[in-house]
Amino acid sequence: MNRERTVSRTRRVPASTRARRVGLLALVVFAWVAGGACDGENDATEQALAELERLVFVPAGRVPAANAVVVDDVLVTAFEVTRDEWRTFLAETGLETDDVWRDKLATWTEGTGDWPASSLSCDEAERYARARGFRLPTSLEWLALAAGPQGRLYAWGDTRSDSVANTLEFGLYKPLAVGSFESGRTPAGAYDVIGNVWEWCSDTLNGLAADGSKRCAFGGSYLYFLRPIYSHAVSEYHALVLDPSSRADDVGVRLVATARDYLWRQAAKWGDGARARERLGRVGERFGAAALPLLDELARRPGAPGSLAVLAEGARR
Repeated sequence: MNRERTVSRTRRVPASTRARRVGLLALVVFAWVAGGACDGENDATEQALAELERLVFVPAGRVPAANAVVVDDVLVTAFEVTRDEWRTFLAETGLETDDVWRDKLATWTEGTGDWPASSLSCDEAERYARARGFRLPTSLEWLALAAGPQGRLYAWGDTRSDSVANTLEFGLYKPLAVGSFESGRTPAGAYDVIGNVWEWCSDTLNGLAADGSKRCAFGGSYLYFLRPIYSHAVSEYHALVLDPSSRADDVGVRLVATARDYLWRQAAKWGDGARARERLGRVGERFGAAALPLLDELARRPGAPGSLAVLAEGARR
């Protein structure tokens, strides 16, 4: 496999205890257990709300890291797909009986279900995304998430830090539970964009590969040294260019959806009880003012569920 190589000087950082366990994930679990039952929300409503709470909003616009423009607002999963999520998908599709996956699953020890799933090919990742009603990010969308409209050099900002992402400097040489690094998240709330595992994209960025049959993976991993997302001076990116059938122990995936399509499709599932409105308001507030034009547009559509207006009201706070 022809993988991009990283050369740097190793700096050892003491292994952390799980950092602060993802606040966002904890809020989702709390909402599942404590929120819905008293408000008459059924399982389908709970599932739809919990999924929404695990998404971050990435607005359309210029992406300085690629000197290009993302045309559509997108929603991105805050966390990389986990082993438990991937194992469930394999069981539902029968892929767990495949020789490759039977052998791989045997190495996934108890207590690692919240580690990022890896060793999935890009083709398998795309199949999983479709089954969940999502897709893989384009390379440009991934850069919009990671570097933002400010053109950040790292997911968290422009300042290098060796202790806020699971890269080779951290010295663990294995994945960690998704969301373990609160200080390494993006301003929008996406975790492990840098480190833990590389993340498949659905294409290659212009200039990285002439062969359209290849795919990019971005973000680095626990087996690679920390590097900036891209270089200001030259068109250089910290990325792998891989065949879509490739597998590696440190390549995984996160999912995206076009925000306009997803929100319109899902809005009727979120319910209109007091507890649902409270949760929707918090999501809208987290999406922020950048989401307001889209949310107002959707809320004004004929037949729009009231939940979209609640989201918009939250974004106005």
